[in-house]
Amino acid sequence: MANKQPRAVLEDATILLCAGYYLVRFPNMETHLVMKDRQCSCGESGCAGILSVLNYLRHGGERAPDQPLDERYVLPLACPVCGGNVHQKPSLGSPIRGMGWKCETSEGDEHYWFYRGEWLIQKRRELHDEEAQPCL
Repeated sequence: MANKQPRAVLEDATILLCAGYYLVRFPNMETHLVMKDRQCSCGESGCAGILSVLNYLRHGGERAPDQPLDERYVLPLACPVCGGNVHQKPSLGSPIRGMGWKCETSEGDEHYWFYRGEWLIQKRRELHDEEAQPCL
């Protein structure tokens, strides 16, 4: 029988289901972001994160939902702020915000948060515009 809870603790790893991937946390606070195609943010094939997800699924764990067609859930090809290279940063991601990433040209996470803020402002404007439309 499949586990219906979004979180499941299996042995020493905590598995969190996210859209298109699994967030794997270990007691030492090490975090792995494992995609449904068995690719991990650590870059190693067969790492502890991938093995934990496979073990979780073999024991009836629920599969992660498919990734929605929404830009916030995918790793951008380039930084939307400056065009620089980006890589995954699981600590910034969440099921609500989507995949976390870091721009290699910024020292901190400024480009990620700037882009997220601009995205929220745009969505708020779109929502406001929809509410302002008269009913016909």
